[in-house]
Amino acid sequence: MIFIVANTLMVLRFKEQWILWIVVDFITITMWFIDGDMIQVQCGLYI
Repeated sequence: MIFIVANTLMVLRFKEQWILWIVVDFITITMWFIDGDMIQVQCGLYI
């Protein structure tokens, strides 16, 4: 039971960083699409 509370607190504490990295990943993959680098796009979608 205590691990559920600990995980919840950790997620809430680092929520902003998770959101930031999701946005950065989305922007990076979008830039690869614009550049036409399909090899990077395919690798990036698997990450």
